[in-house]
Amino acid sequence: MEFLKRYWYFLFVIIVVFAIQIYFYCSTFSTENGFSLFFWNNFEQKVNGDTDIEGKWGAFGDYMGGVLNPILGFITIVLLLISHYRDSEKDEDYRKQREIDLILMRIHKLIDNHNKCVDSFEIFNKNNEVVHSGKFVFTRIFNMIKIVNTHLKYLHSKGLTDKDILIVSYILIYFGNHDRFVEFLNTNYPTINYERDLEKKIDKINDVLTDKYNLRLFNGFNTIFGTYFRGIYHIVDTINSCNLISDQFKYELVKDIRSQMSNQEQSLLLINSMSTRGRKWVEKDLIIKYKLCRNIERGISFNGYKLEKYIYEVINSSQESKQNKEEKRKKYFEY
Repeated sequence: MEFLKRYWYFLFVIIVVFAIQIYFYCSTFSTENGFSLFFWNNFEQKVNGDTDIEGKWGAFGDYMGGVLNPILGFITIVLLLISHYRDSEKDEDYRKQREIDLILMRIHKLIDNHNKCVDSFEIFNKNNEVVHSGKFVFTRIFNMIKIVNTHLKYLHSKGLTDKDILIVSYILIYFGNHDRFVEFLNTNYPTINYERDLEKKIDKINDVLTDKYNLRLFNGFNTIFGTYFRGIYHIVDTINSCNLISDQFKYELVKDIRSQMSNQEQSLLLINSMSTRGRKWVEKDLIIKYKLCRNIERGISFNGYKLEKYIYEVINSSQESKQNKEEKRKKYFEY
């Protein structure tokens, strides 16, 4: 029954062709040859002495078979081609689904490995003892950046904005008080002389933070930051680059990742994207497209500079229409 519902049109065509054949045969040959399709008329002809009635029916059968067989053969070929095409479509759908499954397995594996890596993060005190581990490391680092940022606000006199001072504070925590931090200053903020403007101040900040947290602070956290942000970026970029899944599904996958990130993690990710260390987050529109920093500490101010302001700066710097920008600004922090 299902077959008839799906292919009724082919059966209809065959019946119509069959009927047309009979019509043309009868209209052409039956009158002059005394042939009738109605079997009772043929019996009458047989009784009246027509000895060629079998031959007439044989000729009719040859005619029907000779005309109908090629048509049925053609229809059979068409059906075979349709069947082959549909099988190919199914194979293609299966292949795509298989690729999607493999990608999802890879993403979940990356997430698991990343979470294990986060669980292994540790902060040591001056006695080389572990005092913080796992996700709490990000809370402590975020608080450290706030304290450092407060102590560096005097850099306004060197032409730095609130945003610049926040970036310098972050990079100081990232690299520690080492040569790479000095190289960063020379490259990005040449108005600052490290020995003259920062060295003694950093020593004082280190004393304050050491007394407050009893930690080894300015040795740098580039191992933690580097591993963490590379892992997150690799996962999100893998999702973003996949052409086999819809944009909505991509958003839902990244949303699952964001739901596992604390407010401090999202805030640190946003600060990282301000610096040269995390420029790709902005260049590929990952921060805005997937609302990766929607749960940032919006009420916290870094010398008057709120993190949400940077979100709006990124949106405003895009090449989209004014209406689209306004819509993104309104919806970014919506649930």
